[in-house]
Amino acid sequence: MAHKGLALAVLLGCGSAPSKPVVSTPQAPPEPPAFTAGSHMARFHSTRFDISIPLPDGKSWRIDDHHAPVMRATHEASHSVVELAIWREEELVNRAMCEKHAYERSLVKEPAGDEISTELVGVPTGWDTGVWIGADHDDKTITGQVVAFGAFIHKCMAFRFETKADLKDATIVSDRLAFVRLRVFGDLQPDTFTVPRERQSKEPRGALPR
Repeated sequence: MAHKGLALAVLLGCGSAPSKPVVSTPQAPPEPPAFTAGSHMARFHSTRFDISIPLPDGKSWRIDDHHAPVMRATHEASHSVVELAIWREEELVNRAMCEKHAYERSLVKEPAGDEISTELVGVPTGWDTGVWIGADHDDKTITGQVVAFGAFIHKCMAFRFETKADLKDATIVSDRLAFVRLRVFGDLQPDTFTVPRERQSKEPRGALPR
């Protein structure tokens, strides 16, 4: 009888309510890595400098637009930093003057390393801007930089991007430099403004000034 009781207990256990089916929860696709064609770009607007800047992997940047002379955004995962400043000068300025004043004010540090490229561009639209791209390295680390200075009438701009990686990952740094030049710096958007029109003369068109 003991064996029959044991068998009955086993049968009763087997006949208990079935366990709930395991339902797999669909996982959201992973965010694309920063500095790739699939990067999720988030635009940060600086009210201090009246300009917006797109950043890849936007939520992962730590941004400080209050405690330094420049807006500074740091991306720890890629050992990258973006610095940006725009300021007004009393006199008309050109690109060389803005670069000189940026260094005098210690807004950005002078780039070091080998030059990869230099170019003159109209970024932001209407500005006279020079862009320097270069890289430096030691026994373990490679550092890449994009540095730009621009002038627009009485305004100056300084932009700097720096990123680091293991020396064996030099291609990664090269890709980041190209991405930032085209997708970050290349898409800076100053706030819309209108240039005040000169007061129109009441003289008939074509009349000589008195």
